[in-house]
Amino acid sequence: MKTSILLLTLSVFLHAATINVPIDYLTIQDAIDAANHNDVIVIANNEYVENLTINNKSITLLGQDSSQTIINGSGSTTLTIVGDNVTIDNLSFTNAADGISVYGTALIQNCRFTFCVDGIDYESGGGECLYNYFSDNADDAIDLDGSLDIHISNNIIIDNNDDGIEIRLHHYTGDLLTYRIENNYSPVQKVCNIAIKNMARKGFISLKF
Repeated sequence: MKTSILLLTLSVFLHAATINVPIDYLTIQDAIDAANHNDVIVIANNEYVENLTINNKSITLLGQDSSQTIINGSGSTTLTIVGDNVTIDNLSFTNAADGISVYGTALIQNCRFTFCVDGIDYESGGGECLYNYFSDNADDAIDLDGSLDIHISNNIIIDNNDDGIEIRLHHYTGDLLTYRIENNYSPVQKVCNIAIKNMARKGFISLKF
C-alpha cells in the first residue's frame, strides 16, 4: 500500500509542469486554461489587464515580484477561484471590484491588494491568507462572507475605507467552523479592526484571535 502511494505521489510530481508568462503564453488566462493539476504558472514582471478565472484546477500562480507583477482588473474582479488547493503567491492586484473572489480553498500569500473594492472576498471554503499587504481599498481589506474555515495571519492592513477584516455570517448548519485570525497589524494604528456582522443563528463557529 505504501509503495502504491509513493508511486502515485512521484507520478503527480513528475507530471507537474512550469508554465512561463509571457514566454509560453502571452496572457495569464491562456496559461491557466492550458495548465493541469499541480502545474506552476510563473508570471514575469509586467502589468496585465485581465479578469482571471481558475475553475477546478489545483495550480499555483507565482509572480516574479509582488510590487512589479501587477494584475489590473479594470474595475471588475481580478481573479475568481472556484475549487480547492490553489496557491496565489507574490502578485499585486489593483483597480478591481474584488482583488480575489474565493469559492473554495486557497493559500494566498506575499501579495499586494490596493485600490480594489474588497481586497479578498471569501464566499465559501477558506484556506490561508498570510503575509499580504492591503491598502487603500474602497470597502474591506478582507471580507469573510460565508461558511469558512480560514487562517488569516501576519498581514499588513492599512487605510482601507471600511473594515480591515469583516466577518459577515449567514445562516449555517453543519460542522464546527474555525476562523483563526492572528498577528495582523497596521504600521500606523498598530491594530487591525475586525467587524462581525449578521451572526449566524445555527451551527457553531470558533473565533480564534
